[in-house]
Amino acid sequence: MTVFDPARISELFRDRAEIAEALRGAQTAVSSLTLEHNSLIRKADQAATDGARQRAREQAGRKGEELRKARHREEELSKSFQQKETEIADMIAALWAASQPLLSAELSADTVRQLNEHLGAMNRRLGNIEEGFTPLAPALTDFADAFRDLRQQARAPGAAVASPGQREAPVVQMGWRPGTRADTDPRSPQLSPEATSKLPATVTVLLFASEPRDLDRPDLDREIREITEKVTTAKFGDRIVLRPWPAAEPLDLIPNMNRHKPHMVQFSGHGTPDGLLMMGPRERSVPLAADRLIQMLSWAGEDLRIVFFNICDSEQHARAAARIVDAAVGMRGRMHDTPARVFAAHLYSALASGTSLQRAFHQACAQIGDEPDSAIPQLFFRNGTDPHKIVLVRPDTQ
Repeated sequence: MTVFDPARISELFRDRAEIAEALRGAQTAVSSLTLEHNSLIRKADQAATDGARQRAREQAGRKGEELRKARHREEELSKSFQQKETEIADMIAALWAASQPLLSAELSADTVRQLNEHLGAMNRRLGNIEEGFTPLAPALTDFADAFRDLRQQARAPGAAVASPGQREAPVVQMGWRPGTRADTDPRSPQLSPEATSKLPATVTVLLFASEPRDLDRPDLDREIREITEKVTTAKFGDRIVLRPWPAAEPLDLIPNMNRHKPHMVQFSGHGTPDGLLMMGPRERSVPLAADRLIQMLSWAGEDLRIVFFNICDSEQHARAAARIVDAAVGMRGRMHDTPARVFAAHLYSALASGTSLQRAFHQACAQIGDEPDSAIPQLFFRNGTDPHKIVLVRPDTQ
């Protein structure tokens, strides 16, 4: 069992901060190298002579090797970061375990008030965990001291201690690479008849698409057409109601979610690590901060299960969304328009065939497996959740 140690948790947060900084640098390098690699491939395809084409392909090969190494570095740092977060979570869990004797004790009303005040302060500081470890370590130390002090206080019968909110389960991240083994059971997913019967007869998908005129146009009309075509021709496509919302503005989100109560929401267009770029006044781009977007999604209703960010630099948005819905898909870095459209269309094709989100994700990645962008899509879901049991469309129960 992990033992709580204030000095150790300070060290863990220092390590976490260093890894996070290195990971951000690695992600930036991957994004830059991906763009350069894609550019060289397009240059080779458009070369006027065989010699120029060969030179461009050689350059693309060298850049691809750099990209492979950069992605490997990013994966290693990502694993280290997740391991460090797990260690921190275990340490916090140890602190909470140490408080259990108090939770079952009979305390005076004044003691309960003091304890709840410490719990409230602890929760508020934990909420700002991304802002750095410096304010958190003293909070944990103070919290531990408070427990020691409270043990010295008088007890009276009849008192109760309110439990703080449970700690959120960590989010699991899943990518794809060529050579990923297919599922051993081709009938996946294996939902029980009871679970299958609880799936809705029809599901609604809201697709918010934004093409501000001051940015490069990603041809979202074509993306919507290809998605619609794949859904229409899928086995259970008639069970999906696809509602595209072009030229989407930030103020369009909540009214549409209130009206349609979607089971899945997609965002297409442009993104940055800080948020989405949506349509604004005079058809120019306006930012929608990631934290504000997640707040909007948290009020979308209990029907919402999947969020799909088919936009660049949306990895962190998807990670945050996976904490409030069953699962989310985002993009690690920048993805070329054509593979992004192909990925989206085949993701929907698989989901509309009644397959699981995990299988649909892998099939869509495999569809662009010959592209350098195939490692960019990322699937997120809470630890303990089986993505093979996340099914959007109810399959036949016969």
